[in-house]
Amino acid sequence: MAAVLCKISDETLDLTARGLTMGVVNVTPDSFADAGTFLNADRAVELGVRMSVDGAAIVDVCGE
Repeated sequence: MAAVLCKISDETLDLTARGLTMGVVNVTPDSFADAGTFLNADRAVELGVRMSVDGAAIVDVCGE
């Protein structure tokens, strides 16, 4: 199988090498998942960094 590559910023992810984990940080007040827990920018960044350290290959920041 040919490699399926995805270039994001300065990173290139091989989507055929292994499963990838994606973290999602919701930063909207009407978020169904966390009810606006991460509206504060510092808390949202802290969560995104923690997800990356814990192994997330991609962190999706969902904003309004």
